Amino acid sequence: MKKIVRLSESDLNRLVKRVIKESDMMDEMMDVSSDSEYYQGRKREVTIPFDELSMLGQFATEFCRGKEGLPDCKKVREIYRNYNLFM
Repeated sequence: MKKIVRLSESDLNRLVKRVIKESDMMDEMMDVSSDSEYYQGRKREVTIPFDELSMLGQFATEFCRGKEGLPDCKKVREIYRNYNLFM
């Protein structure tokens, strides 16, 4: 059974402002773009077998489908080119 919740205009405004504020806070906390200081600090060389790289690349490609403009998705395409993987 559906419940109907009635909000005054001021309640609705307060709720929307709170959601926007929390969203902005989450954006600041989750800044892991390839240009962020956090991401740059975590970069390091790792060794991975080719078949595992291929499998991870397939997962990354699936994630990036429709998100080609994201910096990390551009990096996925670059890795594919550098290691002659197939998309």
